[in-house]
Amino acid sequence: MSNTITFDTLHHFERMIEAGFTEKQAKAQTDAIAKLADEKLATKSDLKQEIRSLESRITTKLVAITVIIPTILKLLEHFKI
Repeated sequence: MSNTITFDTLHHFERMIEAGFTEKQAKAQTDAIAKLADEKLATKSDLKQEIRSLESRITTKLVAITVIIPTILKLLEHFKI
């Protein structure tokens, strides 16, 4: 993924402590969420880029279909199939 998602680790850590987590638990959870946000979550920009790529692939296939189908129909007509 090209962009990163901002995750306020200090704020999250402090909220976990306020909620009754131990420092060790709060750090472990904060680290896990930060890693997940950094490695696994897609940004809007990532999604837009993927959509553009899919649109391009679909367009290419549609163009191919619009060329192939008339050709097949002409062949069928020519051979009276």
